[in-house]
Amino acid sequence: EHHVDHWIADRTLRQIDLLTLLREELVRRARPVPPGEQPADLTVTVKSYGLAPRSTPCPTCPLCVVVEGELVVARGGTELLRDTISQGPWRRSADVPPPVCATMDELSADDGRRLRNAVVDAAQSLAAIAANRLPGLAWKE
Repeated sequence: EHHVDHWIADRTLRQIDLLTLLREELVRRARPVPPGEQPADLTVTVKSYGLAPRSTPCPTCPLCVVVEGELVVARGGTELLRDTISQGPWRRSADVPPPVCATMDELSADDGRRLRNAVVDAAQSLAAIAANRLPGLAWKE
């Protein structure tokens, strides 16, 4: 039973392209570049992503979707901002919503629907946070 749940969760995490989702969300939130202004180069690097135990690992303990990212903004080769975005059970940026946590059974149910939704939410959160941390800044794809 638990072996099947782990397989579904693993497959779900591999099937969902967090980076593509994140890029789409960032492009959707980009502000138009004013005439004559050089757009900023925005780089969001996902350093780690996956499931981690909320407290102690055990077969029935809740697992949480964890994403660690780095936001870098540069313009004309000059770095303007370097910032960390963390969403996890132990470390979380102040402007990041709490991670989705559930048991492996719950995450894997319905062919991994809850896990899939959690990853989509994480991509949307990362993009929204990146956009909110860059008020008034226009960036290019």
